[in-house]
Amino acid sequence: NDRRIEVFFETQELTVKRDEKVQGHPVVMLTKSRDGAWQVKDIDLRETKDFVARAEPYLAGTYDEKPAKK
Repeated sequence: NDRRIEVFFETQELTVKRDEKVQGHPVVMLTKSRDGAWQVKDIDLRETKDFVARAEPYLAGTYDEKPAKK
């Protein structure tokens, strides 16, 4: 949307603890402040399955749509 952006990067292997490595997509979430400046809100690491599920609504242009009522 026009006030929030998530930037996904290619899969990386990162060390999270001394002997523990994980693979995932680094993600940076940016939000737009009232004065129009973009600021980093969150930095995360997501597994590929989570990345795909999260990216699909953005790519389809449906991220801001409300879920259909049952």
